[in-house]
Amino acid sequence: MTLGQHIRKRRLDVALLQRELAKKIGTDNQTIRNWEVDRTKPTHRHMPRVIEFLGYDPFPEPVNLGQRLRGYRRVHGLTQRQLAKRLGIDPSTLADWETARHRPAERLKSCLRGIVDDDRAVV
Repeated sequence: MTLGQHIRKRRLDVALLQRELAKKIGTDNQTIRNWEVDRTKPTHRHMPRVIEFLGYDPFPEPVNLGQRLRGYRRVHGLTQRQLAKRLGIDPSTLADWETARHRPAERLKSCLRGIVDDDRAVV
């Protein structure tokens, strides 16, 4: 299932109109329509509300640190730049970690895993 299909199914299951869901998420009904037909995807800032509305994260379970970092950003609605700033690193460093081009030092890796793993349990 695509993200748009997840959104549409949930919306219909709870009997909401597109405009009602749009208000709940903080966007307009045309945007909801575009998401549901997979014309566009929710931006990082909308993802926390989409995940909250769905009641679950529709993306596959992460299997490596890069996927965990992307999942953390998605759940919290953060861009790479925003998370990098919070971590005190350059955005290109975070991008490299997410794509496995480079690996963080072991001491950072265990710290990062702790952050994203602890957070995932809450979500």
